[in-house]
Amino acid sequence: MSEASGPGSPEVITVGSGRYSEVLQVLRAGFGTVQDEFGITRENSPHYPVFWTLGDVARAVARPSRLLAAEVDAVLAGCVF
Repeated sequence: MSEASGPGSPEVITVGSGRYSEVLQVLRAGFGTVQDEFGITRENSPHYPVFWTLGDVARAVARPSRLLAAEVDAVLAGCVF
């Protein structure tokens, strides 16, 4: 990881359940960029992350995985499971 710190510097964090709504925003923004291009709908791909709920995030984290995020100035900028 980078030694940089201060305003505007990304930081990798473990995300707790209190921030799952922010995780949904990041997932929807990221996966939404190709939703129309590939014709992805709730009907043909109901498990696509654009359609996730808070419960879906909680289920993904409950599996043997960790939810990590990149945070910049206290705002989530990306996440991985």
